[in-house]
Amino acid sequence: MKVCVCVLFESPTEDDRLEMYAFGKKLTKDSESVRVFAGAEPGWLVVEFTMKNEPQNKAVDRIDALLRIELENRLDTTIQFPRTQAEIDRARREAEKRRAKRRMMG
Repeated sequence: MKVCVCVLFESPTEDDRLEMYAFGKKLTKDSESVRVFAGAEPGWLVVEFTMKNEPQNKAVDRIDALLRIELENRLDTTIQFPRTQAEIDRARREAEKRRAKRRMMG
């Protein structure tokens, strides 16, 4: 599953960016999936990576525990699980199948 962790810093530094990258690498088995970039608002950095599929509440607990250890100078954090285009397409196809089935039955 794809994960985006957005972290607010007072004024992000290159060290913060490197720590975010190292943070992402600790949570993934695919180090090539780790990407760090500036957020939409000033002060935010985003680390994006993939994790094994697991219940999101368990993933949040793992991410939060590591955040507390690795990124002490953060001001705020959000954790997001954006769906991939393949997941969006699959959900759309399944919804269309359900609608078609209901039309056939009703």
